[in-house]
Amino acid sequence: MSPPPAEIPLPSNPFNEAGIHRAYSLCLAVESFEGWGLQHAGVTTTRPQSVDPLEKWAPLVVGRCLGYALIEAPTVTGRRNLAQDINACIKEESGENDYAALASLTQLYVAGMIRLFRNAKGPIPTPMISHSPRRSLAILAHDIEVALVEPHKSANAKLIALERDGFSCVITGSIDIDSAKKGYVQFPPAGKQWGLTQVAHIFGETNDENILGEGCTVKREWASTAAALVERYAEISIREELNGSNIHRAANIFTLGTGVHGLFDSLYISLEPVKGNLHTYNLHTYPANIHDRYPVPEQVRFVDHGENNTELPDPRYLQLHHVCAKVLRLSGAAEVIETFERDMEQLEVLATDGSSAKYLSEALSGALSQTTAVH
Repeated sequence: MSPPPAEIPLPSNPFNEAGIHRAYSLCLAVESFEGWGLQHAGVTTTRPQSVDPLEKWAPLVVGRCLGYALIEAPTVTGRRNLAQDINACIKEESGENDYAALASLTQLYVAGMIRLFRNAKGPIPTPMISHSPRRSLAILAHDIEVALVEPHKSANAKLIALERDGFSCVITGSIDIDSAKKGYVQFPPAGKQWGLTQVAHIFGETNDENILGEGCTVKREWASTAAALVERYAEISIREELNGSNIHRAANIFTLGTGVHGLFDSLYISLEPVKGNLHTYNLHTYPANIHDRYPVPEQVRFVDHGENNTELPDPRYLQLHHVCAKVLRLSGAAEVIETFERDMEQLEVLATDGSSAKYLSEALSGALSQTTAVH
């Protein structure tokens, strides 16, 4: 049996609040367009003078991205903010829809936020301790005590998370083979999974550099804008919560097996918080309902297995990761996002003679200059 389709049309308008209803109605209308013609239903399309985001974003993808983002918004305020931004693309005095601004808005919200979850540094292995493979639990306890002095330091945070997570993948329960060899945890019995694990960041580890740190000015400008949108949409302040070494907070990391880590980073699986059951999550796959193929369970619960009252992964971070995964997969935006990410990576190999200036401006493709509603 083939898996169910990943892309799903928007449902009928579920909103009663006037502003949100209006914004979602526009998403439904745009989803139905066969292309970006000069006119739709007698309404003129405003075309920008500079780089045209309509060349990259098909109307079906724009409509579904923004529509699903409205449906899945993690907060009421975030939904209203997004609806306000969508409605700002409709000029009241003329009834003219600025579809280029709408496509730019999609690029800001969807491509920008999804990029924050990418881990450009690649998989991060669990810490390797250069002592005897049979180190005692007493020495392990000492290591953790030392790590707790600077818990947000990368290597320390990884060890703290590994202990908190019971030296195993939090999703599959697979025991970390290196920890078992070192005597930190018992070897699994027959039939119990074990293997290599890595430390996964919910918001990607490189964000401590790319969002607010040093580097390419234009890249920083884009990343800072995406971070501002996270606060506007999800009421999460990256600047206050995850800036610098805070990206390694225990609330932003957990232990995953190597295969599951790749699925999580690539947004092929996501964890949706279960209402009324703190730190319990329904695990979603994309396409839907193929848990046995990955394989992963349908529900996951985070537990602190250590003795240091280490904070568990923040449900707000996982909720936004889930929203981004769902919007990306249901809208069909994955190919556009991949192209966008390749464009952004080019910012790291700019020519020093200034010949890349035009490319730099195109990389933002009006998302900063044409969409004024979010500023």
